[in-house]
Amino acid sequence: MGEQFELGLEPFVSLGHCPADLEVRGSDRSKVDIDAGQAATFMVEGASVSVTDLAEQAMVRLPHSGRVRVQAVSGNLLAKYVEGSLTIEEYVSGEAIIRHCGEVAINGDVHSGVRLKHIAGLVTVQDVNDDVQAKYVRSIAFSHVSGDVQAAYIGGDVTAEEIHGNLRLRSVDGLIAVNAVHGDAVIRTAPAGARIAQVHGDLTLRTEFNPGAMYEFEVRGTTRIRVPAGANVRIVMPHSTDLNLDNHMQAHEEGESTIVTLGTGAATVELRPFGPVIVTQRGGYAVDDEYHSPLDEELTEELSSLSEQMDEQMSRLDTILTGMGGRIRERVERKLNIARRRVQEAQERVEALVEQAAFEDPGVIVTVNEDPQTNSEERMAVLKMLENGTISVQEAEQLLAALGD
Repeated sequence: MGEQFELGLEPFVSLGHCPADLEVRGSDRSKVDIDAGQAATFMVEGASVSVTDLAEQAMVRLPHSGRVRVQAVSGNLLAKYVEGSLTIEEYVSGEAIIRHCGEVAINGDVHSGVRLKHIAGLVTVQDVNDDVQAKYVRSIAFSHVSGDVQAAYIGGDVTAEEIHGNLRLRSVDGLIAVNAVHGDAVIRTAPAGARIAQVHGDLTLRTEFNPGAMYEFEVRGTTRIRVPAGANVRIVMPHSTDLNLDNHMQAHEEGESTIVTLGTGAATVELRPFGPVIVTQRGGYAVDDEYHSPLDEELTEELSSLSEQMDEQMSRLDTILTGMGGRIRERVERKLNIARRRVQEAQERVEALVEQAAFEDPGVIVTVNEDPQTNSEERMAVLKMLENGTISVQEAEQLLAALGD
């Protein structure tokens, strides 16, 4: 059974090392609920609570505007609706799934993947030993990523030291700055500029260009640049480059450089290519339209709506459980927590598959089969509470529904 604290609407929760999974969730309630095992110790000072000696997987509920700091997580990290800040001082041994949060900082390694969505602040992560997926994020800064990076609808900058897999970016409003990409790089809609010091694979650049924007790339493979009609850009490369242009385009020599100028040339692309360069232009080309996936938007919106409904139902059930005591409350709480995690995990699996399809094949449709599990002992406990008058019929129906009846 967890502990409850009244710390106001902007509490600060500090957790020591979590030896298993950690779930952190913001809520509309003013109380802080922490379930960290029977051996956990708590220290309260003002609007802050510190938790040490966590003995098992932990769960934290706090007001939306709260802040959370964690020493380390030796399991998966699930965080949602924390509008204050979330900081992991050392590492996450499993996967980090973070949604609808404010500023996020992981000062050590994430040993599995990172999935981010609807993050209002800056996200900083040192090292990721798997893939990174991000969507609707303010800004992202990584040190090293061992897998692929896919990011879309980024409101600010994207920076990284080294990406060992592929890099796929779409709709980045800020600057892109990456030291090295060991796979391919695909950049779609990055009007503010980009610099990748080394691309060991192929580069594809499809974007509009803001006046004065600068793009710099060294590419070991093939470079493909596709510009919309009416673009104002100047593409500069060594004169020895194997250059292929659309029929209406022309290149001219300036010293040791070959230059292709479109429109006024207000933006600049500087290339250091080791392979061929292909530049094409299409009339009426709209950068985002070609890659827009109605399935992606519709399904994720539907999932978000379902998630909000689940959160509302869970909050109502939490209110019912607050008045209970003893073993019944502990059993039902445990079952509700399992239900929360199953809903979260199923939603994340579907969204991960859909977002992958949005980058590669917008026609893919993903379905998920549910396999609900029931527990007759817990159902009997709820029915016994109804028989004794502890809860109403409506409350019993809500509890049975949550238990999978």
